[in-house]
Amino acid sequence: MILAIDRNREPYFEGVKVLHDYWTLSITCRGTGTRTAGRKHMPVQPGTIVCVPPNVVHQSVSADGMVDIVLYVTVFDPGQKAGGQAFFVQDDANGTARALMELMHRIFLNRNTFEEGFLEALYTNLCMFLDKRIALANSDLRVLHITDYLNAHYTDAHLAIDALLRQEKVSPDYLRRLFKLTHGCTPVQYLNRLRIKHARNQLEGNRLTHYSIAEIAAHVGFEDVSYFSRVFRQYTGYSPTQYAETFRIVDLG
Repeated sequence: MILAIDRNREPYFEGVKVLHDYWTLSITCRGTGTRTAGRKHMPVQPGTIVCVPPNVVHQSVSADGMVDIVLYVTVFDPGQKAGGQAFFVQDDANGTARALMELMHRIFLNRNTFEEGFLEALYTNLCMFLDKRIALANSDLRVLHITDYLNAHYTDAHLAIDALLRQEKVSPDYLRRLFKLTHGCTPVQYLNRLRIKHARNQLEGNRLTHYSIAEIAAHVGFEDVSYFSRVFRQYTGYSPTQYAETFRIVDLG
């Protein structure tokens, strides 16, 4: 499935036209430029992901020099779902795709057969991530911006959803409907789910860190511990303390 993973050691400027009989997935790590894939011609910047299907001529050009990570794969489900066409998407605010591809590159360089399963698992997660990015990109850029902002700033207890929606300069009610069509929930529900997800992760791993419930609540953006507990129970069916006890976590305070 994964044929090779490359990362150029030096920035490149004038790219040559290339064609492969397999999928090429690249992410720009540094620099800016343009990429052409078939009839599509797009600017790229750090975090831009370009997915080129087999037998499509593509070329990259940069004025200031770019550094990429490139995967060459025989099977790419998100590309098939997208109609087998070249497409461009942007990494999220957390740099999820870049982190996955950098780790995959390091593992691939070792060529350790004991890690092949881990490499394939990372690739599966990358494909799942790209599936979501394609869905968001195809829905509305404003939804993508809001989603990325929530993922990057969920720890901010003063994050104001209404102010965030108003920044997009269209009706907040319209954006809420659009957001719900994309995610199946409102922006507030998405934010709460995101916070509770991270709270669960902290509670599950708290055997080593020994944070109090109040500290965990603050870590994920809740100033009011009672409100945190109510929201946590709403999404999990347990209070934070009960949830922690299922993992035999002690000393939560």
